Amino acid sequence: MSSVTTSSADPWFNFGGLVGQTAGLIVESFASSSFENTGNIANLGGLVGITGFGATIRRSYAVGDPVAPVLLGRADIGGLVGYHDRGTIEDSFARGFVIETTSPENSLNGLGGLVGRGVPSEDTEIQRSYAAVAFDLDPSASASVGGLVGRAPSTEPEDGIPGYDYEVVSSFWDSSIGPDISDGGEPRTSEQLAQTSFAPAWFETGMPWMMHTPADPGSGPTAFPWLIWAESLAP
Repeated sequence: MSSVTTSSADPWFNFGGLVGQTAGLIVESFASSSFENTGNIANLGGLVGITGFGATIRRSYAVGDPVAPVLLGRADIGGLVGYHDRGTIEDSFARGFVIETTSPENSLNGLGGLVGRGVPSEDTEIQRSYAAVAFDLDPSASASVGGLVGRAPSTEPEDGIPGYDYEVVSSFWDSSIGPDISDGGEPRTSEQLAQTSFAPAWFETGMPWMMHTPADPGSGPTAFPWLIWAESLAP
């Protein structure tokens, strides 16, 4: 579990609930985190701050600390990854966070339920992943906000280099608690995400997903997608 507060005296750096930066393989890993960034974190993610060339995040997740789930600050902020600079995210999710900003200085940043900012390239992709993340944004902050991906503008061909779109395949966000826009992915309500019919292929034999029913859902969803390997960790 990570709980971090930074101040304006801190240097620019990347921070994640598991690691700040990776160009390697993260498999079947998780973080339960809360952050308050009032200073200079460059990229902030519930699991990873920034991914680089060759990075793969697979069957992993980040959940907000039930006591203090806020991801707050002036940065590219994502429930799972703050800055997705190449690499693949597969069969992963973020849920339970509130992404919050109180600064108009967020104007160039991306705030996303799964990924804050994505960089289109030939090897950047999200597959079979979702976010159930809420947002509490100051009206003066003009960041790019998305239920799944905050900011991922396509690139144009230039000097013989092809242009790319940010690839998002069979991935969703909970539009009942998140915004109605995203730079990739498809919206689903909490009710839809409580049923395997929202993405039947996720739950076929051999796939890593299950539908979890919490013992005491309270005012939350009656069920939600979870990873089979982490069944014993489900709330």
